[in-house]
Amino acid sequence: MRAGLFHGCLPDDMPGYTFNPKGYGRPFYPLGGMQSIPDTLLNIIKKYDGEIYTTAPVDKILIKNNKALGVLVHGESVRADFIISSVSIVQTVLKLCKDTKFNSIFLNQIKSYKQGLQASMVFMIVDKAKINVEHGNVLYVYLPPYDLNKTMHQLFKGIYPDEPPFGVFLTRGNEAFRPATLLFYTPKGETNKQRLMQEAERLVEKAALFIPKFTSSILWKKTVTSLDYPHEIGFKSCVLPVAESKGYKKMPFKLPVKNLYNVGSSVLPAGGGTVQAVKSGLQCAEFIYSSAEKSF
Repeated sequence: MRAGLFHGCLPDDMPGYTFNPKGYGRPFYPLGGMQSIPDTLLNIIKKYDGEIYTTAPVDKILIKNNKALGVLVHGESVRADFIISSVSIVQTVLKLCKDTKFNSIFLNQIKSYKQGLQASMVFMIVDKAKINVEHGNVLYVYLPPYDLNKTMHQLFKGIYPDEPPFGVFLTRGNEAFRPATLLFYTPKGETNKQRLMQEAERLVEKAALFIPKFTSSILWKKTVTSLDYPHEIGFKSCVLPVAESKGYKKMPFKLPVKNLYNVGSSVLPAGGGTVQAVKSGLQCAEFIYSSAEKSF
């Protein structure tokens, strides 16, 4: 449901550009809607006699002689040949493997991890008759006309850039209306909700520069700032989960414990968004598969 909330549409109606391994490009739809992706994974797991546990938070990853053996769930030991964690690498290492003795260099790198930028959103309903854009799902991305790195550094320093990057996503909607979502970065450390609301209004106006009649087409609008996300939606908003810098670079999915891996947005490949998070999982699966083949 997170992805659906992110784009202002239901999961079954969500375009799949965020899952496109070839890059963002144009939105596309998997046959059967986005729900077909987890459904397909579920069917494959069941086909090969796999088991899925729900409402089963992992308390600890079981490690012996520097080898992952399983996980502890509600006091029960669940054994496995490979352990793949999809939570943050920080949570995996410092919480789930807290009794494991890691190399000090590796641990210091983990402890230097810094969270990246959070996002604020403006959810809107627009009048289809008043707005002149392509049919279907359309993503507009505005990038500053000058150095993007300089702009991002300003955001990480808590400064509002004059020309911030932001995106506007319009879903196909129905015959009369189209849902639209504007996403922008929250400057690091911002705690002033009113200032974020003002920035949201400014960017909605700015969107009209490349989407003709955009502001006049808005019938309903609600801004959900990064400060609102935890109580409005239930989780923190995060577009750039990792603040990469000279002091911290994303790590490989293979951890320094045999048969233990970490996938998701906090490991390589670099970059933010669903594409990179999914790609780490694909690379991990390919690595495990090739390793298993060699052992036979």
